[in-house]
Amino acid sequence: MTKIIKTAPATRQEFVSVVKTEIEHIKSQATAKEIAKLDFGTFNRYCINSCIYGQMTGHCDSRRAKILMRKTYENVLVSWSINGDYKPTKAFASQSMESGSNYTALEKYLFMVDAVTHKRIIDYLKGETKTLDIR
Repeated sequence: MTKIIKTAPATRQEFVSVVKTEIEHIKSQATAKEIAKLDFGTFNRYCINSCIYGQMTGHCDSRRAKILMRKTYENVLVSWSINGDYKPTKAFASQSMESGSNYTALEKYLFMVDAVTHKRIIDYLKGETKTLDIR
């Protein structure tokens, strides 16, 4: 059973820990066929078909994507600034996501980091690297 955390992580380090948990959940729950669809070359964090869940399932709002999206928080309180600083902010209910309005911790993290980190995550999910080095 997934542990529900009722408040946002207070620090970026705690937030990254939640992101890593979501990545591990994907790695354990996604099929080999879904993982094989991940492609750094066509990854686009802003596109519903080319984002992390979109690549695996065809659309980030698909039923399968919602199953893969691990419910970690009752409400997630996360924002980011232009320079990638972490700051808790407005809440959203992760279990009732609507198109374009809410994101998982991993999806929010992907908006905060650069392409090198995107590649690290995709490579890790595909088993091309054994360790996940994100901060």
